[in-house]
Amino acid sequence: MDLQFKAADGSKRYKITKIYVPEGGSFQAGAPLLKAESGKMNTVVKAEQAGTLKKLLVKEGQEIGSGEIFAQAEYAAGTSAAGGQRGTVGSSSAASQRDAAKATPNPALSLFGKKEELSCEIAVVGAGPGGYEAAIYAAKQGKDVILIEKSKVGGTCLNVGCIPTKAIVNSAEKYHMLCGLEDIGVSCGQASFDMHRVIGHKNQVVEQLRGGIESLLEANGVRLVRGTAAFQGPKELLVSQGLNRTTVKAGHVIIAAGSRIADLPIPGIHGSNVLNSTTALDLEEDFDSIAIVGGGVIGMEFAGIYASLGKRVYVLEYEKQILPTTDPDLVEVLTEDLKGQVDIRTGVRVQEIHESENGQCIVAFESGGRTKYLVADKVLVAVGRSANLDGLKLEKAGVELTENKRSIAVGGSMETNVPGIYAIGDVTGKIQLAHAASHQGLVAVDCILGKDRSMEYDFIPSVIFSRVEIATVGRTERELKQAGIAYRVSRFPFAANGKALTMDEGRGFVKLIAREEDGKLVGAAVAGPDASNLISVLTLALTNGLSPEAIISTVFPHPTLGEVIHEAALGLTVGAIHYHE
Repeated sequence: MDLQFKAADGSKRYKITKIYVPEGGSFQAGAPLLKAESGKMNTVVKAEQAGTLKKLLVKEGQEIGSGEIFAQAEYAAGTSAAGGQRGTVGSSSAASQRDAAKATPNPALSLFGKKEELSCEIAVVGAGPGGYEAAIYAAKQGKDVILIEKSKVGGTCLNVGCIPTKAIVNSAEKYHMLCGLEDIGVSCGQASFDMHRVIGHKNQVVEQLRGGIESLLEANGVRLVRGTAAFQGPKELLVSQGLNRTTVKAGHVIIAAGSRIADLPIPGIHGSNVLNSTTALDLEEDFDSIAIVGGGVIGMEFAGIYASLGKRVYVLEYEKQILPTTDPDLVEVLTEDLKGQVDIRTGVRVQEIHESENGQCIVAFESGGRTKYLVADKVLVAVGRSANLDGLKLEKAGVELTENKRSIAVGGSMETNVPGIYAIGDVTGKIQLAHAASHQGLVAVDCILGKDRSMEYDFIPSVIFSRVEIATVGRTERELKQAGIAYRVSRFPFAANGKALTMDEGRGFVKLIAREEDGKLVGAAVAGPDASNLISVLTLALTNGLSPEAIISTVFPHPTLGEVIHEAALGLTVGAIHYHE
């Protein structure tokens, strides 16, 4: 009997990572025969009958596709060879849910589109990070889940946010690094970049991750329904896609509809050379200069990209400081690095964007009571996002909004005022971060399952991926000052860290903030190399209430960037070893 490799996604190639039964070996029904992986997917082929593996046709490390024969087997007497073996991803319950879904009668078809009625235990509206992770998490615990998505799986973060920007950031950083390699004794000729290939690489990363998520949904038995969802009642949704209509009735609903770019009332904002954070991700056209309206996280990440690519960059920020919620000492590390390449104007208000005769943009802005003008090839508007509530018809479900009517009101369990209806992510107006939405989704599912959970916001880290990474967690110095809470600060510079200097990355520092009255760590920040990874260590420490002494008693490997955390903790007690103030 030939044994075929069967996988949830038949279009992918899989790498064989484990062969469980050698040639001549016997196996029981349900025993694993072979394991293979592709991206986010792990596929385990299991035997449906007992038998003996007579001949192996593959080896570990080899690639294999769905339908290909990997071995020949002989089944034990008295067992049927029908089926032979099965390919499964995830639990057997997920596979059975998939089989049940496939067995559902076909919906009625007519000239007026497809009509279908579905029911489930949990319906999730929106397949962004919060939504799809909540769906998979619930399915892994035996729940029948339907996930509704009107656009692309992965939401803003994967398709037009976190992931694509970081792919372009990486390309820009690599180019910038190449331009400065002679400083460390390396020469590779004239560096150049090709925006068409940069954007192509970005798209490839996004498509790979999106395909992985879709495979995971299928593997875990989550049914994906395409279309725009609108409430018809507290636990009933109508999903529309073209002429097709699907009614979904659920025991519980999780709203994870995300956010959209805010539309600012600036004349000329929709000009042909005016970009937003979505359209900028597909810009292949070359240009010399760009004005960025907004010096927040999005604006400064793009400022870092374009500065690294050698463009003239102007940043126009309404507040007195770019990254207004970030402590000034952290911001200073970034502005110092961008000095001479990025012209930052703070305390200004953009009034209008004109287009000149030669197609350039003329930005009119108010500064110090006077109207001034700035000319650039492109303008990027990077100011704000708003909850995506349009079309949900929340009133039909009785779901209440917050006082400002801009988001959905929820409690610590993420439940709305309507029992059984939950909301997570950007629609709640709590914190617009993908990882926060993901965690909210897990809390919501746990509460649906009857667990005692409540979302905590004290130690949610945030990262700014500009030319210098800035990462923070917990309270800032500014917040503590405003609250009148006495505190102590320890800073340790990367310039005193051996690993950082070997990387030619001596900029910045790590900062620990402790409450004066009891020495408890209440905040931490990193501005410098690998801040996005170092902040995870600090988040773990703060979330679990570790003291500076606990960090000091931990052995950090040498030479590593992580040693700056150990030194900063020493700075709160006896003083850092490798730095003297």
